[in-house]
Amino acid sequence: MTLRIALLMMQKNENFLLDPWITYHRALVEPASIFVYDNGSTDPQTLAILIAAEESGISVNRDYSRQKDYYDRGIIFANFIKQLDAANPHDFYFPMDCDEFLACEVDGKPSCQPSNIERTLEKLKDSDKVLTVPHKHVNSPYHQNRYSKIVWCRKCFFARDACESLSDGFHEGSSHSGEERLDSDITYFEFHYKPYPDHQRLSRQKIEYLLPDLKRRTLSEYSKTLRSNHHAATALLQ
Repeated sequence: MTLRIALLMMQKNENFLLDPWITYHRALVEPASIFVYDNGSTDPQTLAILIAAEESGISVNRDYSRQKDYYDRGIIFANFIKQLDAANPHDFYFPMDCDEFLACEVDGKPSCQPSNIERTLEKLKDSDKVLTVPHKHVNSPYHQNRYSKIVWCRKCFFARDACESLSDGFHEGSSHSGEERLDSDITYFEFHYKPYPDHQRLSRQKIEYLLPDLKRRTLSEYSKTLRSNHHAATALLQ
């Protein structure tokens, strides 16, 4: 790609998807523009993947290892984007999760081709608005290679010199010009559903910091809210 695209992602013990995420995105952008934040991984496989990623030129930041940092990642990423704008500017900045894979829509159909992604982004270059991923393609928990298109879970990204703030989960943000949003033809393939043991383990990891206990009544009450990672409570009830 001729565009400079920075990808920012925080993970912990994502041994199932971390290597595919790195491999996929390294084919789209240069390794030096991939910034992985490790949130205190202890799993040996995950640690080995991180070391290999560093050796390939990817930036791995281990300074944010507390559970609280995971829920402050919007603030952490917004600050880092501003640092990049000042010292190492990129044309676009994508705050992402480890289960999200960058793609685009061409004539209403998803595409993973780098040339199509670049052409899609060229239209948005130098935008001062909060750019959005208006829908995602989420994998099916029942059938391999089937996806559901969801429109209620928008994500934000920014062009150069635009980012002002970013929420936890990257669903809300503001630019230097305000909070006006512009829908794009960028989309994500989201591998939200993992093999059941991994899905439960990662859901527990994400939500245990937020709740006093993981009893069914507590999980049931939290799952009915729209608060951070409420879907993890739903997963633990399944």
